[in-house]
Amino acid sequence: MNLAMPWFGMDIGGTLSKLVYFEPKDITRDEADAEVETLKNIRRYLTKNSAYGKTGHRDTHLQMNSKERRNAVSKEDLARATLVTITNNIGSITRMCALNEKIERVVFVGNFLRVNPISMKLLAYAMDYWSNGTLKALFLEHEGYFGAVGCLLQFNGETS
Repeated sequence: MNLAMPWFGMDIGGTLSKLVYFEPKDITRDEADAEVETLKNIRRYLTKNSAYGKTGHRDTHLQMNSKERRNAVSKEDLARATLVTITNNIGSITRMCALNEKIERVVFVGNFLRVNPISMKLLAYAMDYWSNGTLKALFLEHEGYFGAVGCLLQFNGETS
């Protein structure tokens, strides 16, 4: 495949998501099994009827209209809700761009994800679930030079 631009990047609120074409490195069977189990647990949580109230619909978003209920919520709950919302927005935008560009693997990098296993798991699950397994989220352990390498590849393509 001869591509004029081997990667696509966008800045989302200080987080850089790069969509790239490459094969991920091999992982051990134990690592793969642990990842599958984590994804299954997330899927079970999200698809349980109790997560959506008694009727099976999201009715909890209206529960914060009283001062007593707002005061009962911890700062940790609010922080997690904010994290999940931001992560879902990033995942949604990235998925739309990946589908538009016909890209199968997405590499997420940046300070937002550097020490954030919750967001990494949510993004990995969202990419896999909503694309029916056709889109994979990848995370680099040492991503410091990733953007620079992409720029260099683009620059070399323009000058040759």
